[in-house]
Amino acid sequence: MSKETIATMSMVEALASGDDRMREAMAPSDGLCLPHLRRAPELTRDERAFEVLLSVSREKLACLSEDLGEFIRTCDYRFAPADREVKKGCVRRALAWFAGERGVR
Repeated sequence: MSKETIATMSMVEALASGDDRMREAMAPSDGLCLPHLRRAPELTRDERAFEVLLSVSREKLACLSEDLGEFIRTCDYRFAPADREVKKGCVRRALAWFAGERGVR
């Protein structure tokens, strides 16, 4: 079993058990990317664990969606380029969520 598989299983199980440390550790992150999220059901021992992971993922995606909406809004010609700099990183974050980061499998 790969380190990645063990780490994903441990994370999902910790979230399902209500481990506040895991939620705190995930708070500043963007959560799992789509490729890893799609693989999580195969690695999860119980359905409740996966439901908790989905809940956390939905929260993260809602924040990303808001950031993308704000970025799009500031791309309007009436805004200065500096206005969109605040949310500029959200495009890279969205692409990384869909495709995963380079070097992460």
